[in-house]
Amino acid sequence: MSNGLYSVRWTGQVQPQYSETYFFVVNSDDGCKLWVNDQLIIDNWAPKGASDLTGIIALQADAHYDIKLEYLQNGGGGQAHLSWYCADQSKQAIPSSRLYATNSSYSGATSNGLPTITSLLTAVGFAGQPFSFNVTAANTPQRFTATNLPPGLVFNITNGLISGTPTLAGDYQVPLTASNAAGISASVVDIVIYNTGNVVSLEVWTNVPGTNISDIPSVHSPISPARSPAWTASLILPTTMANGSAAISSPRPRPIFISGSMAMTPPSCGSRTTASR
Repeated sequence: MSNGLYSVRWTGQVQPQYSETYFFVVNSDDGCKLWVNDQLIIDNWAPKGASDLTGIIALQADAHYDIKLEYLQNGGGGQAHLSWYCADQSKQAIPSSRLYATNSSYSGATSNGLPTITSLLTAVGFAGQPFSFNVTAANTPQRFTATNLPPGLVFNITNGLISGTPTLAGDYQVPLTASNAAGISASVVDIVIYNTGNVVSLEVWTNVPGTNISDIPSVHSPISPARSPAWTASLILPTTMANGSAAISSPRPRPIFISGSMAMTPPSCGSRTTASR
């Protein structure tokens, strides 16, 4: 390498602290390529002076994602620095506590580490109504499994889709696996199917002084009704649900997936809106 012409590859896994969109920055002289979760997010394989190149990807907190950085040195000065940042984290070099070594025989042709299930682990549906929930995993899963599905639902082992029309209400603990060439990982999704006549309600408060249930005012002034929007996909519901209704019982809500759409009632007073299904 005395002529200053060479390339380097680094591989491993990275563990984000937050479930957010992350910005990965490579400051290199010369070119580089960066993959995160087997997705190419920076691609600049050409001579250049030292400068920042940025790639963007959405990640889930605490999941382990494959990361691969390739660097091109085309003579003259050389450097390669990797950093990251997100909405809740300032720009910094990725700390060693967030980086993990994996398969040392990695050839670059397949995923470097075990898949990690990244989809929500709680879902809600209604008997007699279409249900659709996608199991997802990091690090290019090649096959999924799911057992103990609610009656009426089927599972696609290739893309991880749980779909169909549930026929029986109940609370179903559904074991999941995701696998690739590196191995298998497992998790469990809690699928709750309600009778069609039941209601799941969600109160959404805005313009309150804090983030806890205790911060919600007991007296509030009327505001003008707003046009009703429609909701789909992921919502934040309280941690306990009873008799088919969401009951406010904890200042620590959890993410939950509700299959189907929701019509939101216009606010009637204060800054509270209620969505029912």
